[in-house]
Amino acid sequence: MNTKTIPKRTGMQNAKRRVVIYVRISKDRIDQTSTETQEAEAIQYANSRGWEVVTVCSDQGKSAYKRNVKRPAFDRAMRMIETKQAEVFLVWKLDRFYRGLDEFNGAWARIRNGGGELASVTEPAYDTTSDDPMVKWAIMGFAAMAEIESRNRSHRSKSNHHKRFADGAIPNGPRPFGYDKKGKGELVLNKAEAAFIRNAAQRVLNGESLRSILRTTNMVGSTGKPLTPRGLSFALTCPRNAGFRRHTETGNLMPGNWTPVLDRETWEALLAKFDDPSRRTGPSNQISHILSGIMTCGKCTGPMGSRTWKGDGYRYQCRTCGQSMDEAKANEVVKAKVLELCPPDRWDSLRTQGRGFDPAVIENIEKKLAAVDKQFENDKIDIDRWMNLNAKFNDQLAAAKSTEVPDLPAIENLADEWDSLALDDVRKVIAFVTESVTLHTVKGGSTNPFMRIEVA
Repeated sequence: MNTKTIPKRTGMQNAKRRVVIYVRISKDRIDQTSTETQEAEAIQYANSRGWEVVTVCSDQGKSAYKRNVKRPAFDRAMRMIETKQAEVFLVWKLDRFYRGLDEFNGAWARIRNGGGELASVTEPAYDTTSDDPMVKWAIMGFAAMAEIESRNRSHRSKSNHHKRFADGAIPNGPRPFGYDKKGKGELVLNKAEAAFIRNAAQRVLNGESLRSILRTTNMVGSTGKPLTPRGLSFALTCPRNAGFRRHTETGNLMPGNWTPVLDRETWEALLAKFDDPSRRTGPSNQISHILSGIMTCGKCTGPMGSRTWKGDGYRYQCRTCGQSMDEAKANEVVKAKVLELCPPDRWDSLRTQGRGFDPAVIENIEKKLAAVDKQFENDKIDIDRWMNLNAKFNDQLAAAKSTEVPDLPAIENLADEWDSLALDDVRKVIAFVTESVTLHTVKGGSTNPFMRIEVA
């Protein structure tokens, strides 16, 4: 068998090593050390070794054991080793790196092939910057033991899950649509979302399609993204909204300890309705116009769709008030403004490192959301107005909180290659680079598209 020895970088014994710190936590559990603590101790460790900290990459809520879980911060840290931006991959503990033996071997090989080293803050015996040849054997032994321990934890977690299920506890995971989570063990109805689900249920039973219901609203799901027909269908038919949980192994329904959004009779009628083979389905989900669903109306905050115009060409038109603009002109304005917002240096940063976030901006948006909710609870605005404002601010919040490396086109110069991009890629760029695209009316009736379209 041929083996390839990767030589250490020349001069690294005496030069100041550059280090990328990687921290991770699977979820908020009392037996895990916070990413803030991991980061502080890693920086202190690097300083004590005389290393230069290049950056800190953090994955929140990302498992190191589950397969196919994307860890964008981990990948970013790994690329820094492979592209020679750092020499040392530093973790607080090796189980922050990988727990599966196969996955560990693959990642460790990437570091070695990049000429890098691996070090652990709490386990200096596994520091490969050392000249001790036994260190690498010790690391491989640790990886095998960590995989066994991770499997044991998975078994304990599954047993605990079955016990919670039998007791009717609320599901784990993010906040479900229609509810708010209170503390760690209670689901309470979200007034606006529950009202929307009940209203949608009656409209479906009366024969309306999911698309027609969503066309007149701008409802946002619990993830902060616009609610889709698939998402609405799930909200109407999932057992949780009828007060039940379905056992993942037996398929049996078991009562939960929360107030249902829908009564059982309505829920079962919806199941029958969706199972009816004669039920008509809507048109294709495929979007064929760049700004459909991205641009909003500045006059009434409604969504902008596309429509044919005089048999030749298309216009973007508000589905609520009818305000419109020629599609080609709107596309050109947005293109120019996006390229202005995203010069080559910012494009490269966004594509490879993500946007990051400003806590002050997040706090300001959250205050706006709370104010809108209070207005609705006090009956100062109706549900349609609440939906429009809630959708707008939730979109802004999701963008402000985005720290993951986006799935953007792998091109070097956005301006040069814009016209050759696929439609889906153009929409990805616009959605990620901008917070909003709004079509306004202008005093004096100006038809200048650059004055009417605001890109922020």
